[in-house]
Amino acid sequence: SNKPAFYVSVSRTPEIEAQRLNLPILGEEQQIMEAIRAHPVVVICGDTGSGKTTQIPQFLYEAGFGCGSRPGGAAEGASFPGMIGVTEPRRMAAVSTAQRVA
Repeated sequence: SNKPAFYVSVSRTPEIEAQRLNLPILGEEQQIMEAIRAHPVVVICGDTGSGKTTQIPQFLYEAGFGCGSRPGGAAEGASFPGMIGVTEPRRMAAVSTAQRVA
């Protein structure tokens, strides 16, 4: 792509950054982001506690996803407007099943 690189700067406390660096998913950030940019659908599987739910939305946000692209705004140059959503399929399935049973 010929689009210039875009990122959102995020400030974290040293304690949060230290905890984040211990999450297995962090080592896969580049591979995950390359897959997301290259494919319309990406399924990510990982062990419980690996950081999928907390870190992947941060990867996306920092890469400009969901930031909008208002001219002159803080996210000017972002090419992925919209919303970042996180879902937990097992929870959704459990709630859906409970509603059908009730």
